[in-house]
Amino acid sequence: MQLTVKSFKRQGIKVGRAAADAMLDARAGDGRFGPSPWVSNPAPGHWQPQLNPTGQPIVDPTPWAGNVRPFLLQSSSQFRSAPPPSLGSAQWAAEFNEVKSLGRIDSSTRTAEQTYIARWWQSAPILSWNEVARQLIERNSLSAAKSARILALQNLSGADALINCWNDKYHFDFWP
Repeated sequence: MQLTVKSFKRQGIKVGRAAADAMLDARAGDGRFGPSPWVSNPAPGHWQPQLNPTGQPIVDPTPWAGNVRPFLLQSSSQFRSAPPPSLGSAQWAAEFNEVKSLGRIDSSTRTAEQTYIARWWQSAPILSWNEVARQLIERNSLSAAKSARILALQNLSGADALINCWNDKYHFDFWP
């Protein structure tokens, strides 16, 4: 049997589809698009979505990401943040005032470097980190296999960070 470019292509497509099916099967029931853990609480200190004139939330308040089974972490709360300071505490007031001071569009206390950093983090983090990975790949002339691995690990890590972050948000249910 003579192997042709077409037969190699067919084999590659078959292997790719089998790999995709295996990945989808492994992630079945992982919590994607499942119910949200968010419960509205009108008490001070609890986040509430802004509403449009018809009374509907402007931003979907029910991201399901906090309940997704992580890819690389052991649990979605493995790196639980420290709890926020108490709403009536001096620490909370000081941190709130610092954010107001630094976050003003015409802030006189924010440095140029802080503005640069804030703008970088305002971007879509996954896209920004993929660009960093692409630059590392190019700078180090990585092979296709090593490039695919670094991008896969970087994106899985990013997904787990997002999962852990949303899990923290729901765990603490605090507005800042």
